[in-house]
Amino acid sequence: MTEQELAELLVGDSAPIRDARRLILKIAPTGLPVLLQGPTGVGKEVVARALHRASNRPGQFVPFNTCAIPETLFESELFGHERGAFSGALDSRVGLLTQAHRGTAFFDEISTLPSTSQVKLLRAIEEQEYRPLGAKTDCRSDFRVVAASNVDLHAHAVHGDFRPDLVQRLSGVVIELPPLASRRADIRVLAERFRREVAIRVCKQVRFSEAALQILENYEWPGNVRELRLTVERAVLLADGEVVDNAQLRTIKHRYDQPAVRRGAVNLIERQEMLRLLAEEGWDTAALAVRLGTHRATVYRWMRRLEINLLATGLTRRTHAKVPSLPESRSEDPAERC
Repeated sequence: MTEQELAELLVGDSAPIRDARRLILKIAPTGLPVLLQGPTGVGKEVVARALHRASNRPGQFVPFNTCAIPETLFESELFGHERGAFSGALDSRVGLLTQAHRGTAFFDEISTLPSTSQVKLLRAIEEQEYRPLGAKTDCRSDFRVVAASNVDLHAHAVHGDFRPDLVQRLSGVVIELPPLASRRADIRVLAERFRREVAIRVCKQVRFSEAALQILENYEWPGNVRELRLTVERAVLLADGEVVDNAQLRTIKHRYDQPAVRRGAVNLIERQEMLRLLAEEGWDTAALAVRLGTHRATVYRWMRRLEINLLATGLTRRTHAKVPSLPESRSEDPAERC
């Protein structure tokens, strides 16, 4: 696969995306494990699929969202099971690693994997051997591992929230994907790509005005590429004529045009609220995730956005340290923003 062919899969003109394409072409044939790190919505699965295509491995690309699988079903989903292996196992089932033979096993949201499951995954990766539930013999599979995380896994390991040996095993090559707002050269290219895809799908001739494209380029995109795609799709589907102008992107423009002082004040209130919640839970991010009805990875994502760094403060869930009491300023419940 050439870099031009890869550019059709991994779209963008920014330096980080060009560097990612060059790195993918180098490592694709090697079989090295790859760890993709970046905020939610930057397109980590797109990069993983592009890596698989560039590798020319004849097997499948098999995605596995670790935070969507209950811990009790992890082994069954990953390794498979025989009929009668447990209550409800009416038929045998092939696991993800078997499906990924000579292909790519993609582990999304890997930071949410419970510690007991981390041990099982580590052994399977190291040996490329595992035993389906209820089976009497081990199975082997030639799979390539690609993992994605929206938090720094090495920092997670320092905090004691992730196994260092598994981080090392996953980090054959690490590709960092920055947020869309820090690679604005990609916004126009991606917006036009998404516009063409939607227009073809719905048989509608629609284009963006220059003013509309400038609004898209200037917006901060907290939801990254995923938010851009949804915005473009909505604009095309709801367009009355052949041109999407700045008036039809009023919602984005209004959000972007908020004074910086006001945005900063809102973030300060949110930060104080998050610090208060963390202090109440003894800085136990897992407990806070349960309290808010979300995943620990989401809590870390909020903390990163609000510039709350456990390493910098010297506070971890193990110290159960308390921060000084904060003003009773309340903002929107973080769980409602998820």
